[in-house]
Amino acid sequence: MTLPNFFLIGPTKSGTTSLYHYLGQHPDIFMPAEKEPFYFSHYFPRGLDWYEPVFTAAAGEKRVGEASTTYFASDSAPGRIRKTLPEAKLVFVLRDPVDRAWSEYRYSRVVGAVSPSVSFRRFATETRRVLEWGRYIEYLPLWEREFPDDQRLVLLFDDLRSDTKGSVRRIFEFLGVDPAFEPKTERRHNVTPSPRHIGLYVFLQRHWLDLHRMTRGTRLQSALENLKAAGRAVAGPLLMERRTSDRLSPEDERWLRELFAEPNRRLAEHLGRDLSAWEKPAAQ
Repeated sequence: MTLPNFFLIGPTKSGTTSLYHYLGQHPDIFMPAEKEPFYFSHYFPRGLDWYEPVFTAAAGEKRVGEASTTYFASDSAPGRIRKTLPEAKLVFVLRDPVDRAWSEYRYSRVVGAVSPSVSFRRFATETRRVLEWGRYIEYLPLWEREFPDDQRLVLLFDDLRSDTKGSVRRIFEFLGVDPAFEPKTERRHNVTPSPRHIGLYVFLQRHWLDLHRMTRGTRLQSALENLKAAGRAVAGPLLMERRTSDRLSPEDERWLRELFAEPNRRLAEHLGRDLSAWEKPAAQ
């Protein structure tokens, strides 16, 4: 039975999708077509027979991973992973919680999960994960109690942006695979787009997810991923605009920075990292 021996862990819009694609290029790392099976947070009662097919395409790679975003703030996922896969290594990615919250709001509007008429403030206060998942210091100790230091690596989204190759090399070293391998990192993945036709974009997204679930654990799933990549390259420029004029309002940004100031201060002390960049204005 092939199961993962490492996990990329971070809330939504923290950079795990880009890392998933970068790490998956390494010849000694297998990342499944289904990036987020959500097994240890949502589907654990279904058992390993349900989970294992996600990794059937693995071909003897030294490292097998997955990147479910729901694990980070799950009360049960740390213990479940520890009991099931006690030797697993964990790579955490943490992003400025203000930028992360704004990015999640924009993404939720684009995919039709929230109406464009819903304000950011309302979305943030009514959607638990937007604010709660940004208090990273409340969740890291859950993982630290289950896994020793040598099985945990914490990276910042800022590091990934400013030194992508160096950050990826550090992960390779942590996972014990050849750090000299250089994946293609020019493209950022899961950047929130601005669809020219929101209705069409939402339609395609929903039907793609249906196909993805129907082909789960089969060779057809990999073929669909290749088809998706080809379709994105051809139709993407016609359907999307990468940039948007949306900006977080100064009032909402001040509100968020005040909310996260104390948790960020505690996190900086806990990690021994300078997080002063997270106090900057004008989140995008």
